[in-house]
Amino acid sequence: MTDSEVLDFLISNPEFLKTHGEALAKKPTKTPSRGNKVVSLSDHQLPQLRAKIAALESKILDLVEIGKENEAIFDALHALILEIIGSQNLQTLRESLYENLKKYFGIDKSAVITVPIRELHVPKENLNSIKLFEGFIEDLGQPRCSSGPLFDVHLLLELELSQSGSFAYVPLMLGEEKGVLIMYSKDERFFSSNEGDLFLKKLGQIISAIATKLKR
Repeated sequence: MTDSEVLDFLISNPEFLKTHGEALAKKPTKTPSRGNKVVSLSDHQLPQLRAKIAALESKILDLVEIGKENEAIFDALHALILEIIGSQNLQTLRESLYENLKKYFGIDKSAVITVPIRELHVPKENLNSIKLFEGFIEDLGQPRCSSGPLFDVHLLLELELSQSGSFAYVPLMLGEEKGVLIMYSKDERFFSSNEGDLFLKKLGQIISAIATKLKR
């Protein structure tokens, strides 16, 4: 029988599959080739089911790994909060952040900068860059990540101009002053995307709350 003949028969006899379901599910004594010959439903569906199961197993393993990573991040953030919450003033908060971001997250350099920038005695030739950076801080509403510096922040982080890496800029509110937490990693891929925006946003909110309380 050809495919069209089988199809015509099934259309003319809609009850056939119901009444002969067990027979169709049985594996034939000889495995026919798949050319124009009929293949049992079980033989046809088994490879598809195996592929679906393999895909689901892969997704489950990915979710388990993501869960482990998120748990490690949460534990590190919890430890960081316990370290910085006891800061006595903004200076000790800055120092504690620098030490503990490095300790718990492997951040190579970090700095809390407020507007207007008072942290440096800036040479005249760098004043324009600083003004542009202050404008960037004022307008920063969400964390930003980049595989290179968005501005010349090497002086602020005490980096050599030749040093490459990735950067994160987290907006802060220090009382009524706007600020930013800059973080630098030697790894160019560490902050190369905005995948960790939610974590960075939460980190900024925590630092802002502690700093605002210290300024009162």
